[in-house]
Amino acid sequence: MTELKEIEVLVARGLYEDALGKVHELKDPLDKVRVLTSIALALHHENGDEEWIETLLEDARYLAGRIRNPGDAVAAHGLIASTYGAVGREAEALELFEEGIDMAGEIGNPILRSRALANLAYYLAIAGFVTSALDVFEIAFDGIVRAEAEYTLKVDYLIEIAELLEKAGDRLNSKEALPFYRRAYDIFEKLHVGQKAILLEKKAKLASMLVHAGSPEIRRALFEGNDLRAVSMASRMYSGPSRVIGLLEVALWIKKMEGKEYQEVIEKALGEGGNVRLSEAHIHYIAKLLTELGSLEKALAFAGMIEDVRKRSEALGALAVALARGGRFNAAHRIAGEIPDEELRQRIMDEIATMEEA
Repeated sequence: MTELKEIEVLVARGLYEDALGKVHELKDPLDKVRVLTSIALALHHENGDEEWIETLLEDARYLAGRIRNPGDAVAAHGLIASTYGAVGREAEALELFEEGIDMAGEIGNPILRSRALANLAYYLAIAGFVTSALDVFEIAFDGIVRAEAEYTLKVDYLIEIAELLEKAGDRLNSKEALPFYRRAYDIFEKLHVGQKAILLEKKAKLASMLVHAGSPEIRRALFEGNDLRAVSMASRMYSGPSRVIGLLEVALWIKKMEGKEYQEVIEKALGEGGNVRLSEAHIHYIAKLLTELGSLEKALAFAGMIEDVRKRSEALGALAVALARGGRFNAAHRIAGEIPDEELRQRIMDEIATMEEA
């Protein structure tokens, strides 16, 4: 009997016809749906034949309609719906998601119903329907909490939901990933799954730090400690201001993790930014990042370029405080004195004085 992994290898190699020739050998109809959707996605990424993609997805829908296990049927609908979303067919995606939610609602067992909804929520998330996904995850969570079942069984399924939340976050850009990581962390912490909670806290911090360079691939590389790979990807994936800022964000994470290469990454970012037109917002954010990176002279140069009085005041204030924390009080007082906003200037000078007296 052919295994799903064998066919996945064929798909990864672009041998789609060979993969399709073995689909009938799979016993699990959900696995057949997985193969068809994975080929459709691969073709879409290659700008392949649209008619072939449509045929594959229609065949997947036919197979999904023949799945007898209700939970698997819901999962199949979610998978196909997310694939429609990925290929730009939002109407079909929404239609299938709605069908999946209706099917899940017909499952009598509250545990099985909640598990089906959690799976559907995952597919909603990776299809880009983030708010709806979070709502459905909460319905699934509440369903398991309220179910009449053994405590240990409920804990197992709540952990399963947390893992799906994490998995969804891993597929999304930083901004969208954060609420999934935070909810997963909350569940793991409350269930005293300490090691997982620690990992989720790190993932959330990484996502909150990488605003511009927030792709799942770059976050994964940094999370795994592949700093040079992350730098290479940021240089390749982004251009213009996003590349400059993205590299500085990567440098800041490397510094936070006590890596030694962050200074080189700063130089690389600023070297590539020489011919880039930066907006006021970009300059303000770069000054902030350089301050956090400890490149205070460079931060000062960017802060001086900010025309908006309030933003320039904020940038100079952060820089002055950073200098004071480093014991450079004379420089801190000098920078604080240059803050144009009178109220903020006084507050920063008072803060520096307090640190100086401590």
